[in-house]
Amino acid sequence: MSSKQALARAFVETGAFQWDESKPFVLASGVNSEYYVDCRRFLSDPAHCVLIAEAAYSLVASLGITAIGGLVLGAVPLATSLAIVAHQISEGKAHWRTFMVRKEPKDYGLSNLIEGDLRTGDRVLIVDDVLTSGKSIVRAIESVAQSDLNVSVKHVLVLVDRQEQNGRQQLEQRHGVHVHTVLTLEELKAAQVTLGS
Repeated sequence: MSSKQALARAFVETGAFQWDESKPFVLASGVNSEYYVDCRRFLSDPAHCVLIAEAAYSLVASLGITAIGGLVLGAVPLATSLAIVAHQISEGKAHWRTFMVRKEPKDYGLSNLIEGDLRTGDRVLIVDDVLTSGKSIVRAIESVAQSDLNVSVKHVLVLVDRQEQNGRQQLEQRHGVHVHTVLTLEELKAAQVTLGS
């Protein structure tokens, strides 16, 4: 069994992936789907965070990034886990700082929209837990682009691509980024079928 298959299997075994054709789930967008992916539940276990971060690191290690982040809440555990694991695996050579993009600026203190350590000239990896339409990723890309820090955003990493609503294609064609995916909906479905048989 490959590491991807083991990761997909763990999603199914923990209930973080559910597939029910008879009772559709309502997604954040309001659309009904027979598939439900709960990455927050999955990323609540530190062992799962390490597995995901190791798989993600192999996809993005050579990209020359200097900072990782995305829109709260989905991006935070993924960015943090990836930064820590990358630092450990590379023995400190991959020192990727993290940041998070708020949905709205704070109405107190410095009124920041972006929190964490994003610097002028950073080569940024935008991360998110699930890709459907890509709207939350677009919000993160646009917020970072409007930060006046002159950063470069050429890569996006998602934990699960639901392969719906042309999210990946729209991000790549309209925003000029390359999307890297740890798992796809098809891989999760295959794991559930295997476990069910």
